Amino acid sequence: MDEEPVPPPSLPAGAAIELRGWHTEDTDVARLFANRLMALTSDYSRWLDLSRLSRIILSYDYRAALAEVQGVGGQPNIATSNEFGDGAAMAVLTEVDGELKSVLVVWTPLIVRMFDEEDSLEKRISVQSYVHELVHVDDQAFLDKTYPGGASAMRQRDERHGALLGIVAPAHAEFSATSRTANMEPTTGFEFVGLLKKAILDVIADVRLQRRLYRVGTLKLEGFWFWIEERCRFIFQSLGYALGHAHGILESDDADEEIKERYRAAVGEIEGMELGWLVSETRSALRPLALQAQWTGLEVFDPLIGVAERLLNTFGVFTRLENDVLYVDIPLTGWNDF
Repeated sequence: MDEEPVPPPSLPAGAAIELRGWHTEDTDVARLFANRLMALTSDYSRWLDLSRLSRIILSYDYRAALAEVQGVGGQPNIATSNEFGDGAAMAVLTEVDGELKSVLVVWTPLIVRMFDEEDSLEKRISVQSYVHELVHVDDQAFLDKTYPGGASAMRQRDERHGALLGIVAPAHAEFSATSRTANMEPTTGFEFVGLLKKAILDVIADVRLQRRLYRVGTLKLEGFWFWIEERCRFIFQSLGYALGHAHGILESDDADEEIKERYRAAVGEIEGMELGWLVSETRSALRPLALQAQWTGLEVFDPLIGVAERLLNTFGVFTRLENDVLYVDIPLTGWNDF
């Protein structure tokens, strides 16, 4: 029986690695790590579309490196950072000479164990974390190649649509990357599910506190909206991580049945919580995005935006468009609500 031919690498010949600093003074070891990483990236590019990847930046000062990369439209790139944790890698879509390119920025300690001689949990997580970011690059290429007019042609319908889209988009991005890398280390998803559980539990009390501050005038409307927008975005990002990893394991023929049952139980526990409806509704809303053969427009996000609207309404926050301007209404309620 003939074996299927191995596809050629999609990684551009001009793609480069920038290694900023190393944990030892041995430059030969650092250079070897960079060379091996480039070889591994090229190998993965046979199955992932990395044709848009132009640079890989490894840095011990992740925030500074990320801030130097200008995203499409001049948007600042800010690492995720809150009481739940800090981001350590990001695939940034940039524009170079009129063409869209991806730049991968990684905090070096996140992947430094990738080429350890001995197998270990740390090594598997390092590889999984890196390939997770490569999947983001693959998704960015898919978006740019199939969206009508290319990714640069994406336009929000109005200011309200853009705000809600910004809240829910991380759910799709992380669901895709996490589901496709789940089997590289099946157990990492339990941390994602635990993070989602904590984020949902904490937001209920935190919203009550922020609404109380708004009620007494300590917090202005703009400040409250900024806070609730960021918190909801993080919840949807956490939903993407947790549901994506669980989906990847539950749909795998190779995953251990005991691991699968643990994921069913862990996700089921969240479904039984006060905001547990988020699980089933987000999962259903992500389905059209996960199954699309090509991008046809941003309307595919509408079901997910509907979930975000329900969440905001649950928190007593209502958005509307008036004269093409986003208005946020937070009706004052009785003290018993707090």
